[in-house]
Amino acid sequence: MTGPIAKPPRSKGAAFFVALGILLSRLSGLARERVFAHYLGNSDAAGAFKAALRIPNFLQNLFGEGVLSASFIPVYSKLRSQLD
Repeated sequence: MTGPIAKPPRSKGAAFFVALGILLSRLSGLARERVFAHYLGNSDAAGAFKAALRIPNFLQNLFGEGVLSASFIPVYSKLRSQLD
């Protein structure tokens, strides 16, 4: 199948939705912290709960997202430069 190659979508719209997602994530994190502070306060249980939430996020950032960005971004940049 040969035919005209479709133009890639514009990056501005995608960047807007990524920024919107980050903003919503930050706002939901703020709401989560307010709820934790209201119900758990500054107790040992609150500290243990927050530590338990941070461990999986730390491992995901270390192994998942770091590896993904290190391998994906160069390939994506190369493909973008070939299309332009």
